[in-house]
Parts: sequence; structure tokens; C-alpha cells
Amino acid sequence: MSWFRKKAHSTIYAPDLITEALTVESAPMNESFAYDPTEGDKIISINLGVAAYSDPIVIGNRKVFPKVKNNVLHLKGLAYVCGDNNTNLCVTPLLPTLNKATNLDSNDTKELLLPNAPKETNNYEYCIFPTPVLQIQASPFFPIIAIRCRSTIHFIKFSWSNDPDEKGPTLETLPCIIDVHELSGHEFAHIEFSSDDKHLFSIIDVRGNFAVWSLRHDSVWTTELRYTSVPSNQEKSSIPLTIANSEDLSAWKKICWDTQSSSLIAFSRKEATIFKLSEGRPNSSQKLITSDSWANIWDFKSFSKYALLLTSRELIFLESEKEAPFKRLLSWKHFLDDEDPSFRLHVCEAKREELFICSVFSQNTPMAMIYTLGFNQGRPALLCDPYFIRTSEDCSTFFFDSIRYNVDDDMTFFQVQSTGSGLHYSSLHGSESLELALTEKATRSASTLETEPTKDIFNMISIAEATNAFHSFSTSERMTHENEEIREDDNADGPTSVQLVQNYAFRLGNDIKKRLRIEEELPSEHGTQDSDEVSSNGSAKVPDVYIPSFTPFAAVADCVPLTIDDMEEFDSMVDQLSDFYNSCGIEVQKNVKQALKSLSLESEPSVQQLKEALDNVYTDHPNNGQAAMILANSLFKVSNEDIETRLQNLYREEVKKCDPELTSMFDDWDIQFPRERAKSAPPTVDTKKRGLLHRALTQNSQHMSQATSQLPQPSQAFPDSSQELPEPSSSQAISRSQKKSDVPKRQSQTLKRPGSQSTSQRKKKKKGGFA
Repeated sequence: MSWFRKKAHSTIYAPDLITEALTVESAPMNESFAYDPTEGDKIISINLGVAAYSDPIVIGNRKVFPKVKNNVLHLKGLAYVCGDNNTNLCVTPLLPTLNKATNLDSNDTKELLLPNAPKETNNYEYCIFPTPVLQIQASPFFPIIAIRCRSTIHFIKFSWSNDPDEKGPTLETLPCIIDVHELSGHEFAHIEFSSDDKHLFSIIDVRGNFAVWSLRHDSVWTTELRYTSVPSNQEKSSIPLTIANSEDLSAWKKICWDTQSSSLIAFSRKEATIFKLSEGRPNSSQKLITSDSWANIWDFKSFSKYALLLTSRELIFLESEKEAPFKRLLSWKHFLDDEDPSFRLHVCEAKREELFICSVFSQNTPMAMIYTLGFNQGRPALLCDPYFIRTSEDCSTFFFDSIRYNVDDDMTFFQVQSTGSGLHYSSLHGSESLELALTEKATRSASTLETEPTKDIFNMISIAEATNAFHSFSTSERMTHENEEIREDDNADGPTSVQLVQNYAFRLGNDIKKRLRIEEELPSEHGTQDSDEVSSNGSAKVPDVYIPSFTPFAAVADCVPLTIDDMEEFDSMVDQLSDFYNSCGIEVQKNVKQALKSLSLESEPSVQQLKEALDNVYTDHPNNGQAAMILANSLFKVSNEDIETRLQNLYREEVKKCDPELTSMFDDWDIQFPRERAKSAPPTVDTKKRGLLHRALTQNSQHMSQATSQLPQPSQAFPDSSQELPEPSSSQAISRSQKKSDVPKRQSQTLKRPGSQSTSQRKKKKKGGFA
């Protein structure tokens, strides 16, 4: 394994131990999933209003809906964030649909109203924001939704229109916008409406600074900054509303109100602090929780006069009191992954009195844990064993809530999962085992979101740009691409199959010469020259370019000859090409048998045998020849046999170009050149630790053996580091051949760059360890 690594944009010199350690550390950054601690709720349920509708009547064996509305329904809706960049807010109603449900225990059948996925485009309403939406929060008093982006807070007013021509939800953007500069200039982390005062809401940023605003409506909707500090016990002084701490590196912050809106509680991962807004109250600022030593705070939700606190160790059920902010009622150890801070908490209040259903979900876990909390004979308890709901692999948001369409049924719930393909609805029942007499249906839920943005995008693209983009991403263009050079021929009828094979062979040989920089025969004036410059046969070879293991024919020639139908001629060309490649130090490997194990093929099958095997499986298929040609040119691969020598020569050439200051740094490095290395999985943190421990113990044993040995250490001259590769150090008295016989299992040898004599002596005095 070479310790030299070269990038396309720059040249980097670093030992493998450093680069592999950086690879381990950067693994979370390269993952497709990245957890953003500032993201809040992206799915909420709202009360759209009263919807008027009419029951159908049957006239002439046909259902007809009269114009007079004879029924009303309190309609519930769903607001959620969608779009490729999470810049769209969509509001949709949860319209009821009549379903026949069968009780699996008693086999009784009854009709049940359940939420139905919207099917018509006029049931949607959405708006687009310039930046990604991180949280949406509905006011408990006004039909208003607060939309939190990174640097702005927007407000949307929603309503339900019963106009027959425009029946559906309507959205109105309010003119009041809050910018980060109105607080402290840092990104927003959370927004929360007061549950007691209909005008107040609070915002906290990622540093822990927060403030209180009021939202009022006179002639227009306006916002006003109310509190940035609380009164102190000392006269003419105040305490700023902040929990900023330089030691807290997490951007997760949260704010909540007490039941009377007289106090604010600010949360970070390590602590929770209460700030009392009323004047004349003692202890205006007080720490409630300190969780740095044992557990971290993950999430917090308040509802009615209760609250739930989720930590990395347990789920805590709290009650709000006048004397104290909260009283602990129940603690439940959840045994979830305590190293995953992306767990989110959601609480659903059932219609039954003092019954709460709590869901805990993480994007790293393909399930949501459900906890049912309440009171049993006046005592707080977990009313049933925890259970889980399976989620999709790409589920990013999990939402669980109750919905009541039937007067005698208060245990009907629905859950929504947000995935990359859309929203997934499910209905659940809390007390009965019911089965619907309907098959599962998939309904498109983003029709309106695909109409206008698509038109706007194509209006900004010219016809030429659209054509180029189509050809760039066309699968047909990529799979059937053939160079014009292969098809060039003087015949009016076009090239024959033999000529196509010859042209393709010329392309394979010519491209290899260009890659390896192999020139034609040159006159030799001095007879014998250095093997690194001119070979004995007169062909100049510059060994600074190599073919990685392994490159398929299609990548070498940059095309796939689909029009070749003479398989025997192609096989003959491959045999001749292999002889030519061997003379250039290139190995040809046929991986057809390993890739196509289901076909009974020989160890090194030909293209003709591959086509016959495809004909046996896919009888009379017209494209078996093209498929065989694609497979052959993808599975016939080439690579340099002397790749290690080429890399060493490449290393010498690169070192000659380096500054002396850079080459002097190589003297302090320990370089390993293992002879063979099996392919393995990328290193993990645990394997790196074991590797470092093994290396430290090995160094200890070597130094101890050298210290106890009485043999004198011979001296040896070393070549200049800028000209040659490092050779074994003279401190190793045993030769390489003797080491192989004594320790046959050792596969690599540690080589050290020589330094000055004083440096060498200082290294001998070390007794091992992580130097």
C-alpha cells in the first residue's frame, strides 16, 4: 500500500495514518443524512373551521348532491412542509370518508368515518418561501401559522371557504416579518406561542438569546417587541433574557411558557432556566435542571397543565403547579440510543380525560416508540406497555394525532409519515381490532405543487439548454454511445462487421498508448540508456501514468460497439489485444463468470459463449447480441501488472519537484510499505484504536529487545530522500530474509526516514507508547 495520495485539484503529501484518521472523522459529514438540531415540527394539525356539505339523494338510481347544505362539520386540516428544499408550506383538509370496518374479535361490521387522503387539486393551498422552512407553529387562539426560517419569521393566516366555486382552504400572508437583527443577529432556533395569552409568543436563537413579542390586529396585523429582559431583585436593574454559554456547542435551544404565561423556561442540552416576567416576584431567574453530568436534554413538550421531558436516559412526566414550575409525576427509562440526539417528542391528547399518547421518533431508527400516559385511580402511570409503529426507511418526520368524526368514538387516531415520495396516511383505533373492507390505495398528494413551479422553471430555460440537458441525462445516449471513428469507412454501404472490430481494436490500442504515454520507435544514439527513460527496443516510456485496477474496455475506448454482430471475430480480436497488452505490461481479466453466476459459463468465456447462454435464457430475443456486447465490454477489464513499480517511480518524480523544506519533513515520518493488503471494509473508530494499541505494543517490544541486546549497531549510508525511496534503517540488525524465516506471519515492515545522528539517538531512548 502506498502512502502517497494524489488529488485532481492538488497534490497532498501525508502518511496513511493521518489520512485514514481523517476519513474516519469525516464519515458523518459524508453521509446522506445530516441531523440539523434547529429543525422543529414540520407537520401540525389545525382547525380549518366549519364546513357545510349536503348528503346525497338518489334520483333515478343516481346519487345527486342538492345545492342546499343540510349538514355542517368541524373540519380538521393538516399543515406540512414539502418541496425539494423544504420551501413550500401546504395546507390540506382531512375530509371524512365512510368506511365499513369489521371487528376481528366479534366479526361485527359497522360504518366508521375516517380521514381520507385528498384527491382533488382544489383541496390544496400552498405558499412558497425564499428559504427552507425549519419549523411551523400554530397559534392556539388565532387561525395563524408561524413559519420559522433560519433568519426570518413569517406569519400565514388560514381559513376555509364554503363557496361552491372555490371550496377549500385559503392562505393569506401577513405583512409582519421578524428578522434576526431584531433579536441578536444569530439564527433562530425555536418559536412558541403562549397557551394563556393569545397575543404573546417567544423566539430563541441558537446562542440562547430570546425575547417576547406580541401579535395584534387593529386594521392590519402587526408585531411588537415586548420583553428582552426581566426585572431583578435589585433596584433599577434587570436580567437579560439569555442562557448563552460559551461551553455549550449545540445549536439546539427551546423555549416554553408556563400555564399562566407569567414565566418562560429556556432549554439547552445541558440546562433549563426559568425567567419570571412579572414584576415584584423573587428569584426572577433560576436554574431548574442541570443535566451535564448524567444525561442530556433531547426534547420538551408542554400541553394543558402537564409537560413531557425527554432526556437521553428517561422520559419524565411533569405537572405544572403555582408554587413550583413543574412537579415530577413519573419517570420511565426508555433504553433508547443515548448517543443519538435526533430523537423528537410529540404528544397527542386523547378525547378521553387525562389520557396522553406520546411518540418518540428518530430518523436513524425505522420505528416510532409509543408511550401511553395517564392516571390509574388518581395515580400517574404508564397505562400500557410501550409499543412501536414501523416507519419507512426514508421517513424524516413522524406525526401522530387524534381525530373525531363519530360521536360515540373517541379513540380514532391517524399518523402521518413524511418521506421523499410524499405523505403516508394511516388510521388507527385505540380500543378495537378493526379491519377495513378496502384495499390499500395510493393517491397523489402533490398535484398543485408540481404545476406552477414546473411552468416557471421551463419558462426560464431556453430550447437549446433543455435539449442539451435532455441528451446529457438520457439513458439511451449513455448506454448506446459509439464513437464516430468506429463507424468511419469509405464503403458507401457502411463498414462491415470485420471493419468495425478492427476500428474498435485500433481505438483500444491507441487509447492505451496515450494513457501510458507510449510513443513509437525513436532513434537511439547512445545504445544503452536508463530503463526509466528509454527501453532497449527504442520505445520511450514515461512511467508516471498507470491504469487503476481494473478498467473495463468500455472506459478505455469511451464507447460500446453495439453494432458488432460477428462474435467470433470479436473474440479473436480480444486474444490478439491481450498479447499486445501483455507486451505493454497490462493484464486482461475476464470477470464474466463471477458476475453472471446463474449462467453456466467457462472460467474465461468468450463473447460467443456469452451470447449463446443469453439465447438459451431469453429465447428469440432480438437484443441478445447487444446485451452480450455490453456485458463483455463492461466485464473485460485491464490493469497494469507493475502498478507498484510505477507508483514508486511516480513518487520519485514528484519528490524531485518538491521544495527542500517539504522533503525535510519526511525525515520525521514512519512509513509503511505492506507487500499485500486484502480488501476490507473502511476503518472504524474501534478498529483504529485497536490498530494504534497494537502498534504501540509492537514498538515497546522492539525497543525493549534493542535495549537488552549487547550487539553493536552498525552504521550505514543512506541515499538522499529527494532521489530514492527510503531503505530499511541500520538499527535493524536482522536482515530482511532472516526476518521472513523467523517471523513468517508478518506481512509488512516499518521503514523510517533517516535523520541526523542526534535525532537517531534521541529516538533510541524512547520506551514506546504513542509517540
